[in-house]
Amino acid sequence: MKLSSPALLAALAATVLTTMASAAKPDCAPAQELFKQRCSACHAPDGTGYAAIHTPNFSDAKWQAAHTDAELIHSVTNGKTGEGNMPAFKDRLTAEQIDALVLCAVRGFAPKTTARKGGRAAHHTVSLLANARR
Repeated sequence: MKLSSPALLAALAATVLTTMASAAKPDCAPAQELFKQRCSACHAPDGTGYAAIHTPNFSDAKWQAAHTDAELIHSVTNGKTGEGNMPAFKDRLTAEQIDALVLCAVRGFAPKTTARKGGRAAHHTVSLLANARR
């Protein structure tokens, strides 16, 4: 059976997305420890943030649903200004550490029933792109 080019691309894309979506969750213990060391001073040990310094409440389902993994990775990597400033961590943490912080720590505070904008595949896509740029 000969596949046309669009069909071949569609099959390849489906395989890649399925593989990425089913990828094993990393060991989260190092990311959780990193969160305690580097993030909890501003984001609180339980991820609820501090209103006085405008840090988000990671346990809020609406906040979780409103942000993609790619957006969160971008904020941790490049920092954020505006309502609540956050330093960039691109020179302090590896891409893998930043990915793990988002997947394990930030997403770990989410209520279990939270639907996320963008889903997990977006996270892995950003990780793959970050690694390809090295």
